[in-house]
Parts: sequence; structure tokens; C-alpha cells
Amino acid sequence: MEHLSRALANKVGGALHYPPEQIEVLAYGFFGLLQTAFLLAGTALLGWAIGAFWPCLAAVLAGSLLRRFAGGAHASTPGRCALITLLVCGAAALAASLLARSVSRPPLLAAYLAGCALCLAVVGARAPVDSPNKPLLSKERCQRLRRGALTVVGCYTAAGAAALVFGPGPLPAVAVAVLLAVLWQVLTLTRLGGKLLGRL
Repeated sequence: MEHLSRALANKVGGALHYPPEQIEVLAYGFFGLLQTAFLLAGTALLGWAIGAFWPCLAAVLAGSLLRRFAGGAHASTPGRCALITLLVCGAAALAASLLARSVSRPPLLAAYLAGCALCLAVVGARAPVDSPNKPLLSKERCQRLRRGALTVVGCYTAAGAAALVFGPGPLPAVAVAVLLAVLWQVLTLTRLGGKLLGRL
């Protein structure tokens, strides 16, 4: 993806007579778009293949939204990071579908709320975690991102609990898949998660 994004940036930037600095900005933008497109296309295909399209898609979107606020550790390359995200969310969707079919609602709801409480505690204590490429220099910005991350997890908690109590069809599986994806994202906020992803 890096080679393709750079080739696209060089072609577009050359046609528009951009200086090298602007071509670098274009390459970064193209890389983000290509990575997002790969992740969404891969999610759709994987979700369809395992018979858990909506849980898989929900897991990817929920984890990505939380990551925007909370940050987290990265794998050694962006490509590996995208692949790990796809595999984790696919596994979360499959596990969530099996759990929603085999476990009755009351214990599933209790486990869901316990998982959400754990996520809220870790996010409150650890978020946001910056990356070397995007250091967080402002204390005010850190506080805004932490509040945003807590709000996101709080919304997931309320929506998922409602889905598990009242939701028909695939909604309970979607709720559990979101929780599992969020638990993975929360793991990347910890030192253990950082060490694990740093080796991949």
C-alpha cells in the first residue's frame, strides 16, 4: 500500500506541479484512504464468509472510533496493523455470534456489563496513548480525548445493554462483537498490549 500510495501521489502531484512537501502530504492521504478501503473491503468479505457480516463490520467500526480518541499501540508496520485488526475483528464477530446463540440473555448481559466496566476503568486510567508520529503535547487535548474515549465506551455500554435486553435478530451478536473489539483496543492501551503488538 505504501508503494501504491506513493505512486499515486507522484502521479497526481506531478500533474499538478506540486513541490515535494505537498507530494508527501498527498502520499500520506492516499495511504490512509487505501488502508481504510482495504480494511472495509476485507471486513465485508470476511464477515460474509463466516456468516457474521454485521457483527464483523460493527467490530471494526467500533474499535476504529474508540482508537481515534484513545490511541493505542501499533504493530511494526501499518499493513500488519490493518491485517491484525481484520483478523481480531473477524474472530470477535465469530465468537460473538456463537455466544449470542448459545448463552442466554441474563448471563450474557452480566458479562457484557462487567466487560464494559473494565473498559471504562482502563480507558479512564490510560487513555489517550500517543504514538511517536503523533505526540500529544497539550494537556487540554489529552483531557478532551480522554473524555471522548469515555463517552464512546459509555455509549457502547448503553446501546449494547439495550440490544441484549430488547434487541431482535443479529443485534445481540453485534453488541458482543463490539465489546470484544473494544476489549482488544483497550488491551493496546496497556504495556502488555504494547509489547505484544511491538513484536508483530
